[in-house]
Amino acid sequence: MDPQKMISALAVPRMTERFLGITIPEQGLMYACSYDGLHTITLSSESVAVETDEAGIEDYKLLESKGTALGVMGGVPIHKSERASVSYIFEPSASEQLVNLTHAGAEYELEFPTLSGDWFFATLSRCGGFLVLAEPYDLQIYALS
Repeated sequence: MDPQKMISALAVPRMTERFLGITIPEQGLMYACSYDGLHTITLSSESVAVETDEAGIEDYKLLESKGTALGVMGGVPIHKSERASVSYIFEPSASEQLVNLTHAGAEYELEFPTLSGDWFFATLSRCGGFLVLAEPYDLQIYALS
């Protein structure tokens, strides 16, 4: 199989101007907290769907009740699964973060633009089927096949 087909960037709909925190994906679901509400994000290997509950604006407790939350509240990302590993060094003053991904024997270097030095993380999903890169102003999701 072509190594370039082993990961694919998913189109993430614009849901907010600034994220406060995001949960680690579990069973195809993840959540994001923002000034616009609590966003339920449904993942598949081909798409990302988002629903927003405006009543969940800045509700950190609600976000944390949905799973392991990362972002302004800290948290510990998943950097290793059975088939993948991810590594990076967060440079708060850098305009982009370099993320190294090893997946199914292939190596990738991903560049993620950062507008804020507040926080950044790269995490694998609990099932190992997705890679999430996030900072306050951007969210990228990759399907790992």
